[in-house]
Amino acid sequence: MKTDLKAMLKNKVIIFILLFLTILYIIFASDLKNTSIAREEANYLSLEGLMKFDAMWKENDLLRAKSQDTSSDKKLYNNYKDSYDWSTREVHRILKKYSEDKKVPDREFAQCQCLASLIRNEHYSGLYGENQISPYKAYPRKIDKFLEDINFPYNFQAINFLSPSEEFINQKDLLNYNILAIENKLDSYFLKATLPNTSDYNIYNFIRLVNYGQLGSFIEWMENFFISIVPLVIFYLLIQQKSMGTIKNTYLRPKKKYMNYLYLLILFFIFSLVLVYLPKIISYLYVLVTGERYKAFTDITVVDKGLRSFETAFENKWIDSGTFGMTNVVNGLLGDTIEYSDLKNISFLSFIFYVISIDLLKLTLLVITATSISLFIKNKIFGFVLNGAIGTMTFLGGKINSRFFLNKFNPFILPNGWKLTLGREYISYFNAFVLLIGWIILMLGISLFLARKRDLE
Repeated sequence: MKTDLKAMLKNKVIIFILLFLTILYIIFASDLKNTSIAREEANYLSLEGLMKFDAMWKENDLLRAKSQDTSSDKKLYNNYKDSYDWSTREVHRILKKYSEDKKVPDREFAQCQCLASLIRNEHYSGLYGENQISPYKAYPRKIDKFLEDINFPYNFQAINFLSPSEEFINQKDLLNYNILAIENKLDSYFLKATLPNTSDYNIYNFIRLVNYGQLGSFIEWMENFFISIVPLVIFYLLIQQKSMGTIKNTYLRPKKKYMNYLYLLILFFIFSLVLVYLPKIISYLYVLVTGERYKAFTDITVVDKGLRSFETAFENKWIDSGTFGMTNVVNGLLGDTIEYSDLKNISFLSFIFYVISIDLLKLTLLVITATSISLFIKNKIFGFVLNGAIGTMTFLGGKINSRFFLNKFNPFILPNGWKLTLGREYISYFNAFVLLIGWIILMLGISLFLARKRDLE
């Protein structure tokens, strides 16, 4: 097998494809490096944006809070206003240090950002209904510990006193995601580990941007292209082996026909791993060496029910708005609200495990299908058309109209593992996993049956 694999990788066309893909990834990495900004500047811009937001909405917020505090001494309103002002002063203090080029410890910035998020989301949570989870209901111990750590002088629980509003009741998604974002910020603060910023040039951000297609629409298409070329590359290699007669070395081996077929499957699977992942790994190593390195907290928010059931959040129109944890979203206008209990923060490594698992299953199915078509269909034009069709569906994965009923049974149009793991696609991760396993078993069974009946030529 080692000799056969070397022969494939020495093919001039394959060498060109590998070099092309590797150079392309390095260009993406260099582009991110050139457009990234220093973490201190990113922190400053983040807090500056927070102040602009407060300046825009503070008057309306305080008017609403005052009108809904029915007590004669406006105790609830005054407590909220004092908390709000205390947080604002902290933001101003940090901004002043940045503007004076003074060193701001990451923990100090995290404290300031975390407090602002806590106050805003705890206060607003009442608008979403009486039974709506709030940050304090979700993480009372963590929040108490945080407030004690920063010596917060006001009654935090009392800032949640607003009455439900029809405008907000059916749009809980944003708050629910933000509550998970707050957990990330709290854990980051206590672990003294920085949350990666989307403007950072580091390995975490590069992996996310590449897989989520956020370095531009071009790279999103290229990501699909890398795996979609596998069927045609396998077809090309097998046709070349047939024309040169080298494939006879495989089917003349003193093994059963199906064993020789399995040998080819394993060979092409290993080859496909190299073709798809080697350029990525080289670029990841490049970013790891040249990018920022610091202790990072990298939990990612996913729709947890999608990892363990056939339920999906597709009807909720999510878009990613920038944070590493995928927590800033535009509210869904269709379908059921995603509840807080449907969401979960999982570690970066766990997330990558889910992503790779589904992507490897998809690659396995492509290898089995392409190898079988290329071996058992004698007509070269028909074989080329079939492999091209499979490659095209894979390339358009997630772009084809997925609301069509039969498309839910088509494994070749599945989105990539990254998007499936996040859980915002037309099909859940668990559903896609079961679908791929089923198709792999089906295609492998058909292929082994044909391998017993035909020569591999």
